[in-house]
Amino acid sequence: MLKLFLSFRKCCVLAGFWLLSSAFAHAEVLRLSDVPGADFINLTPYWSVLEDLEQKWTIEDVSKPEFASRFQKDARQHESLSFGLRTSAIWLRLTVDNSTAAELKRLLEIGFPHLHQVELYAPTDHGFQKTATGFSRPFAERPIAHRNFVFPLRLAPESETTYYLRVASKTTIDVPSTLWEQRAFIQKSLYEYMAQALYFGMLAALGLYNFLLFLSLRDRNYLYYVLFVAANALSISAFSGVGFQFLWPASVSWSMISSMIGFASTGLTLLLFQQRLLSTRQTAPLLDKIMTGFIVLNLLQMVGFALFDYRAMIRIGISIDMLNMVLALIVGIVCALRGQRSARLFLVAFSSLLLVAVLLALRSFGLPIPNFVSIYGMQIGSSLEMLLLSLTLADRFNQIRHEKEVAQQQLVTSLKSSERMLEQRVAERTAQLVRSNSELNANKLELEAAKQGAEDASRMKSEFLTNMSHEIRTPMNAIIGMAYLALQSDLKRKHRDYVDKIHRSAISLLGIINDILDFSKIEAGKIDVESVNFTFDEVLANVTNVTSQPAHEKGLEYRLDISPEVPGTLVGDPLRLGQVLINLVSNAIKFTSAGEVYLCCRVFRLGSDWVELYFEIRDTGIGMTQEQQAGLFQAFSQADSSITRKYGGTGLGLAISKRLVEMMDGKLMVRSDPGVGSVFSFTTRFGSTGQSAHQAASPRTKMKAGSLKESSSSHASTGRQRVLPQFGTGKVLVVEDNEINQQIALEMLAATGLQVDIAENGQAALDKLFAAEPQAYDLLLMDIQMPVLGGHSAAKRIRADWRYAEIPILAMTAHATSEERTQCLQSGMQDLIVKPIDPDEFYQTLSKWLKRPGVDQDESEQTPDVEASTQLPASVEPADQVLNDPDAIPVEIPGFDTNETMDRLGGDVALYHRILAMLLPALTKTLEEFDIAQREDNRSALMIIAHGVLGMGANVGAMALAKAAGELEQSLKDRRASSQQLILFRSLLEETVQALETALREKKIFVETAKN
Repeated sequence: MLKLFLSFRKCCVLAGFWLLSSAFAHAEVLRLSDVPGADFINLTPYWSVLEDLEQKWTIEDVSKPEFASRFQKDARQHESLSFGLRTSAIWLRLTVDNSTAAELKRLLEIGFPHLHQVELYAPTDHGFQKTATGFSRPFAERPIAHRNFVFPLRLAPESETTYYLRVASKTTIDVPSTLWEQRAFIQKSLYEYMAQALYFGMLAALGLYNFLLFLSLRDRNYLYYVLFVAANALSISAFSGVGFQFLWPASVSWSMISSMIGFASTGLTLLLFQQRLLSTRQTAPLLDKIMTGFIVLNLLQMVGFALFDYRAMIRIGISIDMLNMVLALIVGIVCALRGQRSARLFLVAFSSLLLVAVLLALRSFGLPIPNFVSIYGMQIGSSLEMLLLSLTLADRFNQIRHEKEVAQQQLVTSLKSSERMLEQRVAERTAQLVRSNSELNANKLELEAAKQGAEDASRMKSEFLTNMSHEIRTPMNAIIGMAYLALQSDLKRKHRDYVDKIHRSAISLLGIINDILDFSKIEAGKIDVESVNFTFDEVLANVTNVTSQPAHEKGLEYRLDISPEVPGTLVGDPLRLGQVLINLVSNAIKFTSAGEVYLCCRVFRLGSDWVELYFEIRDTGIGMTQEQQAGLFQAFSQADSSITRKYGGTGLGLAISKRLVEMMDGKLMVRSDPGVGSVFSFTTRFGSTGQSAHQAASPRTKMKAGSLKESSSSHASTGRQRVLPQFGTGKVLVVEDNEINQQIALEMLAATGLQVDIAENGQAALDKLFAAEPQAYDLLLMDIQMPVLGGHSAAKRIRADWRYAEIPILAMTAHATSEERTQCLQSGMQDLIVKPIDPDEFYQTLSKWLKRPGVDQDESEQTPDVEASTQLPASVEPADQVLNDPDAIPVEIPGFDTNETMDRLGGDVALYHRILAMLLPALTKTLEEFDIAQREDNRSALMIIAHGVLGMGANVGAMALAKAAGELEQSLKDRRASSQQLILFRSLLEETVQALETALREKKIFVETAKN
């Protein structure tokens, strides 16, 4: 019987334990009907908990029936679910019963803003709807803008709804949860934000007040106190979530570490303030050294949070913060025991913050601390501490003032007995100061002289680089030209290989010289970014023409990817854009032995009259380390010395590219991994003419190196068979004083069916224009610098006559600067054509201002489609038809770009020879005039001569001569032309005359040809 009773009692006990465990295993259902009219409900008792140790379960897993029994209620939790520091994810389940007949709207608030991942799963007809937020996501992704995590809930009528909440964090996992009625939540949030505003306002007032005291008293105690207040403001704003909401809502990485960095800075500034306030170096030297070590430790802690994994640093950070408090407490006690009056007040102020900090640290390790402490404890404790510390400073100030008064009294007493000794010391000190001042003045003069010497050396270096570059360019042009001519002749294979290597090496050396010259100009601030209309595809074509051959030779895939949104016509500096792209693409090809080189362009931002383009050049080359990237854009530097030995180069290309991109309001960036490749990218802003991408001259496609090469070669073969627009019987007045430029303009205009009239200067143009009917001329081409009457003055006088107010006047100038363009528009001209004349741009500009038969005016105002016009007249023979005639082979002259000039002249070899025959006497005469002007030191005449040579040289392809003329003209304008520059220009002019004379004699083309 006894055994039966004992067995029965044992069964009852087991049943009781089972019922009790079941009661705790499953959380209660939250029945809203049990709490009618409640503004808020603490949800902690209603959650059931499941810990996902490996963070591998999904909502589909935990919502399965077999997982239901695994959710447990944590009976220890009352105000909040606190799990401490954990690497696992926590799944929470909540069932809410809405027995009313209406849908209820509630707000679920998670009152701890430092959870990195918070995901709410609400049931739907097709599963669960996921709402994800957390500290690891931008603030804008939160469903409701609040410093805490707030989720809107819609509770269906007469039904139970089960929600799942997944929480994971690298810091403490604390889930204080509340279900709010919307009106009550808004009111509660208003009070909270008012309290936050009051707190931070108090910090601002304390900081500003004590900062003003520091400026007045120059006592570093006040400065350290201000830093301590600022650190508290940072840590509390980060800890409370206010900072993430209002100060850095888009900076996720900073938001994750800001609170711990704030606490570390608070500990650091607290120790600095305590060292100064309590004079620990004198009072407690050993503790002072320990405090210095902890100051360094706090700095390392901040660096650690910035560089290392947050989860690995969090326990270390909390431990260091606790030790900061313990050390500050020990130092305060020791200094108080040693008679420091300020230490007593410091201990009173510090105890309030210390208590809160210890409670928060214990809560981080999972101990059940009231939720109110975690939410408002730091602010209340820090407020009391900072107010009491401010009073401590005030007491210290009164103490110092009292000590000062006592010391002054003692000083007055002893002053009478030591007056004579003091006077002697003052005299000695005065003499010492005089000597010190003399030494300082001497040192100052030496420093100024050294500074001036350094500036002079830098200026002389730049001038030397510029002069030497010009000096070397002249013989280099001769070497390149002669080598090219030698390659055109019959050479033995061995000799051809020698000459070819000379030619390629000379071109490489000329590129290096150009880089040095460009860099010296950039350093001297002599390079300006122009603003002209240009066709984007022409820049791309030039880039691919230059770079596709090296890529093809190395067997690289060369891809060009241009977005169709990129406008076809832009306003900017095409030369500098092309220079940057060629530098970057050539660099990518140089350092890539296999794989691909990829160039893409996208629209980054778009305005009404501007567009910002994003360029990216990617390769699969050798790549770079972070250390190599650090000095990549410095002049005369490469990744390391082995790069220079293996691949060559001056190290200037990227430095020049970076400066040019910055001059175009952009920024050049690089990303690279060793052995993987590099990505160079930059953005630049251009003006937009409104032309859409599909109106561009050529399609934007993705191409490989082989197709690029083939495309460029086919263009070269057909370039002289350019198709020209026809303008019917229109009449154009060309105002140009140079016969060669007259001839070129005449031939190019006549090829379009236009009638051409010539005026030698602005006055002759006025005479012809005013003598004819107002409608006699459809357009005027006006040179700018002419004798008798210049282009600007002539244009102004034409516009002054109302009969000619509508006639188009187009400027022709070799200066395409923004200032020149503005001056042309102000003088009454509508557009500008740059010398040397580019045929495509020339005919496009004419099409904009001249009507073509069968073309509407609206269409002509768009970018003209030159390819849609008729062929060249029969008098202009294509290149393929004149090759059989020996006399039709264009003469090659060293320093002349024959291909470009022939392309400009439409392949008309006879015209090219006539122009060369005209050029020889013109340059010979110019040489004589130059000698006369130089002897008479006539700067104005020299400027006119240089300008004329610039136009002639550019139009016939003598680019070296044209460039030298342009530089001389600018130097003369700036009154900085040296005798050496004049001698160099004359030498180049004389060499050009001799080369031209030799070439024409060998080709049996005589000056008399010009008369025909």
